[in-house]
Amino acid sequence: MKPRNRGRGLALAASCLFTTQCGTPPPSVPTSPAGTPPTGTAPLAPTAPGLAEAWAPLPRPSGDAYGDPLPDGVLARLGTARFRSLPADPVQTEDDLRDVAVSGDGKLLAALTGQGIAVYDATSGRPVGACFADLPSSGLVGLAFAAHAPVLVVHDEVQSYTCRLGGAGAEERVFPPSPTAATEPMPASPAPGKKPPRRPPSCAALSPDGATLARCEKGGEVSLWDVASAGRQRVLKGHTKHASAVAYEPSGARLATGGADEAVVLWEAASGKKLRSVPLPKARGVRSLAWSRDGATLAATTVDDSVRLLDPDKGAVATTLRAPASGSPPGGRLPVPNLPPEELGEAVGDAGALVAEPWDCPTAPLARAELSADGALVATWLGAQEVGCGGAEPSEVWLWDPKTGAVVRRLAPTSYGAAFLPQGELVTSDHDGLLRFWSAGTGAERVPFERHLHDVAGIAFAPDGATVATLDGDDELRLWSAATGAHQRRVRLEREHPTSLALGPAGALAVGYGDGAIELRDAATGEVRQRTQTADGELPMRLGFAPGTGRLFAVTPTALSWWDGTPLAEHKRVAAEGETSFGLSAVAGTTLAVAIGPREVALHDLGDGTRRGLLHLPAPAGEGGAPAASGAGEPGDPGDPDDASPDEASGEGDGEEDIAELALSADASRLALVTATRVVVWDLAAGKALGEFEHGSAEWLPAVSFARQGNWLVLGTAGGLELCDARTGDVLSASEASGAVTALVPFGPQIVASGNHTGTVLLWDLAALPIDTPLTGGGAAR
Repeated sequence: MKPRNRGRGLALAASCLFTTQCGTPPPSVPTSPAGTPPTGTAPLAPTAPGLAEAWAPLPRPSGDAYGDPLPDGVLARLGTARFRSLPADPVQTEDDLRDVAVSGDGKLLAALTGQGIAVYDATSGRPVGACFADLPSSGLVGLAFAAHAPVLVVHDEVQSYTCRLGGAGAEERVFPPSPTAATEPMPASPAPGKKPPRRPPSCAALSPDGATLARCEKGGEVSLWDVASAGRQRVLKGHTKHASAVAYEPSGARLATGGADEAVVLWEAASGKKLRSVPLPKARGVRSLAWSRDGATLAATTVDDSVRLLDPDKGAVATTLRAPASGSPPGGRLPVPNLPPEELGEAVGDAGALVAEPWDCPTAPLARAELSADGALVATWLGAQEVGCGGAEPSEVWLWDPKTGAVVRRLAPTSYGAAFLPQGELVTSDHDGLLRFWSAGTGAERVPFERHLHDVAGIAFAPDGATVATLDGDDELRLWSAATGAHQRRVRLEREHPTSLALGPAGALAVGYGDGAIELRDAATGEVRQRTQTADGELPMRLGFAPGTGRLFAVTPTALSWWDGTPLAEHKRVAAEGETSFGLSAVAGTTLAVAIGPREVALHDLGDGTRRGLLHLPAPAGEGGAPAASGAGEPGDPGDPDDASPDEASGEGDGEEDIAELALSADASRLALVTATRVVVWDLAAGKALGEFEHGSAEWLPAVSFARQGNWLVLGTAGGLELCDARTGDVLSASEASGAVTALVPFGPQIVASGNHTGTVLLWDLAALPIDTPLTGGGAAR
């Protein structure tokens, strides 16, 4: 999956009133029942007026609203990261959480993440342990708990790994202790004139007490290993072709194995005695096995995209579940070629990879299955192993009635894994690294903590700094106390595709939508007060309230518009000239900076809409352009289009050097222009570029904000925040932000809010960040 480039959309979605002073927030509101505000919390701003003049660290709370620790320099966390894993590579967030498992007593949840295996308390969401942090998660599959012990197993194509939790720490084992030639990974391409050897992915299962590991080996064998000593106990030989699935009965009495020979074999677990073989005609192989808790049913998912529910006592198939005739859920699957059974596993694609393995890409989410505790439902989904083949998207989770063989519900459309909790809920692993909880009976989602389920796309401060509004990618808006981080209100938006938001005077909350609709809501209740529409239904890329007048304004692709009154009436509209169009924008005081082309920025007065100046992005240094020659102003000054280079005057860029983000300092004296590779800082009073530097973050365009009266720049990156010298780009301080920054909004010169891909917002006190390098030039360092 391709990393998502979030930088360009930040200015479209994030909007707030950039003031230079903060008032005192009202007393904190009670937090949600899920958590208690920590002691020692302080308002966002000091009680004495003049945050703009004061530059000293503000009182810092001991933790967030749930008592979890805060990163250095953070005043509050809006929302929580509980039950959400943080990836090792924040750019690849889609590949973060690959599987989920539930302990037999339902007290622990384990998630296969980009940082290994994270284990959570199922009630509180607090992490209680981690396993295999050094293993690359991309090749791991099959995460599972022992039924009655805190022991986990996971495997890749070569080895199986177990982890026992508790005591002094995690106790880990590897099976076999050293890879052998028989279990080495299949080469990427076969030798000339030869077919590649058949190398099925490993499969493994733990006995209920966690003492024995059963794992698939070559030639249809299944080995039993002692977990404590890592020694092999015995070998089970019951398949004529390779074994591809194994599962212990919850009681521990029996062991089931499945293979490419279209059969499931039942064994006596204690002695290794073969009990019976259950043929599965036309199954083309077994993908996975799962027992019901009472041992009365065994579910076998098969290569023909079905689930066979077996009666293990009778050795017969009781029910077969097949995908509905209407087709598979969204996300294409690679079809298995129509080859005879003897040729399965030997077809070679262009890159030398097997394309017709019995465990290869399914056409429906029936590759994995699990039975509910009461046996009344069967959950099926496309596991992480199958998602990896062919690059398919995560799948829905389908819930089936085993008696009728019908799909009764579809849940979690972006899941990599699923598991039933004992109380009847289903927990799924979302592609954004979040564990989500669903009622198996009704399909309703339970959100255990107040937080966004998706990336934060927009942030807005109230004029007094007491309230923060946040918007995510799932059309949900939330209001928070800036003083404590406590959740105040959830507003589910009725319209789709919100693009911008702003908080204004008298509790006004404005939300803009992709179809040109604008709603003015009451921030205290969330109810809609008034509605209006942009001209021609154009996208409101930015919303705000003009200082002094309090008029609502909007930036659309072709105009700047103002409204006031009750009902809202358009007060003024300034149309774009010629073929230019408005794009990214930034606000400071009464100044509005708007990108009117790939490399041009116009400055407007928010009061009357008049243009104050025009500037051009200079060509990069050393590429035929003068990096600091162009300026801002009216025609005739250095910023006049007639003086610009041909590509600048025409507004045509090469993409890489187009303006991707911009920001104004709090006093509107400096402007930062960000492209895919560099940052250019302008001194608007002098009408020239103050400095230029490369930011080296082409994959993830950083969000940008000014601080310290324009001497510093704050960059939101894939890893957190960087505080830089605005003239040289020297990094003064770097802080982790609990994941990649998706929005960055300042409040005054000292406070910055960062929205993160974890669905949380951090309120930073820039004065509390440690400065590693002093400012150069004329700026004053603290």
